[in-house]
Amino acid sequence: MRKQIRVDVRGEYITPTSRVLGAAGGYHTTELLLTFDEMWAGTVKKLYMTNARGQNPVEVILTDAKFENGSYTIPVPAEPVEFAGEVAVNVRGIVCAADGVAERVTVAAQTMMQVLYADIPSGAEGELPPPTPSELEQMQAQVDALLGDITEQATIAEEARDGAVVAQGLTESARDIAVSNADKTQQNVTSTSKDALQAKEQADRAEREAIAANGSAIVSGAGAIESEHWAGVAQAQAESVNTPSAVGVFNVILTDRATGERYAMMVLDGVLTLLGVSDSLDSVEVNLYDVNTGTGYGIIVEDGILKLEEV
Repeated sequence: MRKQIRVDVRGEYITPTSRVLGAAGGYHTTELLLTFDEMWAGTVKKLYMTNARGQNPVEVILTDAKFENGSYTIPVPAEPVEFAGEVAVNVRGIVCAADGVAERVTVAAQTMMQVLYADIPSGAEGELPPPTPSELEQMQAQVDALLGDITEQATIAEEARDGAVVAQGLTESARDIAVSNADKTQQNVTSTSKDALQAKEQADRAEREAIAANGSAIVSGAGAIESEHWAGVAQAQAESVNTPSAVGVFNVILTDRATGERYAMMVLDGVLTLLGVSDSLDSVEVNLYDVNTGTGYGIIVEDGILKLEEV
């Protein structure tokens, strides 16, 4: 497990929890966990380190890929711990100039850390560690990672869009079947309650046909509800013929201002509900008045949402 050193960067000051960076000849044995205050906000942060002899400077860009749980996690490269002694650790906050190319340092902080002496027998050094990637290589790696994420998200979006198209087709098919059966029910209804009950049975059959057509109980359920609605209208019409004094069933048809679609406003299980209906039905305007203030309001539909508009 790697040793972790928390490095708190506040303005131009760096405060590490330990100043021992590692042992000479070590490679990725220590991680720096860097946090920054608001003075560093909006800057590109770069970490610079040299070895104890001031040689082999390395630059590490603190990219979003290295940021997790509020800090940047940076494994200490091999170059700074090449020799025992004091190592300069420098952090700079950089912004791009107006031309979008030149860089300008707006804030910087530096501290010294210690690399301990390690006596390694000659010939026991093992393989040399790979050099730290250049700034261009680090930026290219970040771009490649972003391109991979963009490609993956684009694929997910495409699959979701295809699924939405299929679902919309199933919904429209179920609604057409339901409306068609409801229209047939209206045409076949007579002035007797017996015929109205037969219309209700046809609506139930329309629901089963819609389920069989698209394989989705959720989608076809909407069409069945609409069929049942038309059956209820037919039954009310039959009752009004046999019993002229009966109140009957009334539905308010509203037109969506944004899309032009028509909706029936009804109460379903105690909830005021909008149900899409055939465009052939005539819509009306409904106005209500505030019993306290007398202000008039119109009931409208906009983008499928029921609203009140002062008139």
